[in-house]
Amino acid sequence: MRPRHGLVTLLLLAALVAPVLGAGYGVAERWSDRSFAGNEFARLLVIGITTDTEVRHRFEDKLVTHLRARHEALTSYSSVPDLAKVGSPGEVAQQLVERDVAGILMVALVPIADEKAFADWSASWLDLRATETTARASLEQALTRSQIQAPRYAAEIELWDTATRRRVWSARTDAFKRKAWRDGASEMVQSVIDTLREEKLMP
Repeated sequence: MRPRHGLVTLLLLAALVAPVLGAGYGVAERWSDRSFAGNEFARLLVIGITTDTEVRHRFEDKLVTHLRARHEALTSYSSVPDLAKVGSPGEVAQQLVERDVAGILMVALVPIADEKAFADWSASWLDLRATETTARASLEQALTRSQIQAPRYAAEIELWDTATRRRVWSARTDAFKRKAWRDGASEMVQSVIDTLREEKLMP
């Protein structure tokens, strides 16, 4: 019986360590640039990246509602209602990052094909945060990726400082069916705001 007990113990430990698909809408993992000196982000552009218009509007509206207590916050859909009809992903990205703002807060839905894909993405996510890139390149990638159909989607959030052109903070969530994000948007947004305040990136 001992080998059986040992196997059960290993399986339980694996369950505790492995990422859980669809465990909760809040921040599951986060990263921040510890060398960032700080910015009050007086004027912020919020960009929701998904082909589901209702989900995009909920992400942007709820974030802007929270941010407007201390910042001038703008939705991207007010100037670019349909991300797929303005031009190529690169052209859309360029148009959005050229806005006169101090910071850009992006929320993109990442397509997740299955449990293995989620485990692989989760395992590499933190290392990829430190990779050098630009807001335009990151936005273009997210716009291209948003066209991929999948059974579930995780949210990836990034805060960019436009003065230094650096990604200063990022977070990810677990994965859910896309329509489920219509109900999960409030929980995700509250978790993001709470985490940004904890990191001293928002007052």
